[in-house]
Amino acid sequence: MVQPPFCSTPNMVHPPRNSSPSMMSQRPVWVDELFTNMRHIETRLDKHDQIGILVSSMNMKVIQVEQETKSLSERLAAVEISTQYVSDQYEDQKTKCNELKSSVINIEKTIKTQHSDVSSVEKKMTAQKKEIEQSFEKMKNLNEKMREDLLDTQIKSNIENLVFYNIPEKDDEDCLEESLIFCEKNLKMPNMRESIQILKANRMGNKGERIRPILVKFGSFKQREEVRKNGKNLKDTNFGISEQLPDSSYLSIVNPSLQYAQQMQSFQPFQQTPHQQMVQPPFCSTPNMVHPPPNSSPSMMSQRPVWVDELFTNMRHIETRLDKLDQIGILVSSMKVIQETKSLSERLAAVEISTQYVSDQYEDQKTKCNELKSSVINIEKTINTQHSDVSSVEKKMTAQKKEIEQSFEKMKNLNEKMREDLLDTQIKSNIENLVFYNIPEKDDEDCLEESLIFCEKNLKMPNMILKANRMGNKGDPILVKFGSFNKEVRKNSKNLKDTNFGISEQLPGEIQKRRKTLLPELKKLRDEGHKAYFVRDKIHVGGKEYKK
Repeated sequence: MVQPPFCSTPNMVHPPRNSSPSMMSQRPVWVDELFTNMRHIETRLDKHDQIGILVSSMNMKVIQVEQETKSLSERLAAVEISTQYVSDQYEDQKTKCNELKSSVINIEKTIKTQHSDVSSVEKKMTAQKKEIEQSFEKMKNLNEKMREDLLDTQIKSNIENLVFYNIPEKDDEDCLEESLIFCEKNLKMPNMRESIQILKANRMGNKGERIRPILVKFGSFKQREEVRKNGKNLKDTNFGISEQLPDSSYLSIVNPSLQYAQQMQSFQPFQQTPHQQMVQPPFCSTPNMVHPPPNSSPSMMSQRPVWVDELFTNMRHIETRLDKLDQIGILVSSMKVIQETKSLSERLAAVEISTQYVSDQYEDQKTKCNELKSSVINIEKTINTQHSDVSSVEKKMTAQKKEIEQSFEKMKNLNEKMREDLLDTQIKSNIENLVFYNIPEKDDEDCLEESLIFCEKNLKMPNMILKANRMGNKGDPILVKFGSFNKEVRKNSKNLKDTNFGISEQLPGEIQKRRKTLLPELKKLRDEGHKAYFVRDKIHVGGKEYKK
């Protein structure tokens, strides 16, 4: 007979002859409890199916553990053999090292006898090094001073200049007119043409993709500062102005603008509280107390067949055995054989690596020891010719000294070039200046007015003079600055012939010293009828440089 599948719904049977319809529509409470217990058993049996799968997996892992254990045994045997080999070779290597130590001691004794020669060479090298360091330090200080003088001169020569940035470039433009328009329109200086004098203006650099700035020269430092202070009106525009600084000291021009800092706002996500799980009530073989159906009699509710009690007893036995199976499942889950085997394998691998490293180092040391032994033999041979080596060191010192002298000469030439650049810069910065000599000095005099009168009266020409002042102490000449190159004024100096007055360029002190040295030669050439004159610090005759 085929057993019907388990179902929580009672099978339909014919009702007893003496039963009423109300009794047939109801079933005893113990039947419900019986089905409930059977459902609990089914749930637990499902868990034991998982235990079976876990046991199968454990069987495969145990096989794997056996294989790895065998491999670990073989690797450990190899480690023992390697360790034994290192131990056997140690004593032999120790003896060889002692022999090598004795050889080194003998070499040390021999080297001490050559120490005096090496010491004398070292003393010579130290003395030469000290001399060279002192020379280089002097040259370095001189270079630094000349660099600072050059920068100062460049700054002073550009003190009346400003640079205008981002003024659109046009074909055949008049930079002077563009600068005046820029000052009136963008710098808000409507009286610019009447109050400020711009001597010249030109674009800087070669024409390319970028807009070239305009270099503007003003009549005086005061006028330049007045324009520069109005640069605040360029705020929130693309234009800019700055001083003209030396080539290596240009400052970046940044148009002032507002900068806004972005602040990062962080937030923490909401943390959800996990739902509480419903706790399932433990299985109990005692029927739960429920209210009897309304139509059931007391005698029917209190009675159940004997086989039902036996069924409950068997189910309790099944529960007990299932509890033991649960413990087996927990035990199997807690087994960590694979992890421990893996840890053991990793440790053994580390031991193998360490042993291999020791073995490699031993072989390396053995090789180095043999090489050192060969080197000691070669050193013993070389010591006998050490005197010749000292001589070669002296020759090298001489060659190095020659190289240093050549480097020193290069630095000297560089120094000379910097000096010439400094003089050129000073001459260019003073190109619009002239010195007027022997003009009588008065109390509370106005040098600018005296210079204008001198030009009109003695040089027979009016001229535009920007400023004038006495040089140095009382009674010194007057230094006059013109609005442009003073060639016309110098040409009219012929009108000062047969007077006590004189004019000359403003030259640096170095150029004046050089001219003073060449002055007798210049007078001699003039006495011979040559048209000789100075250009910078050289004598020119007939438009060409005179060479003696």
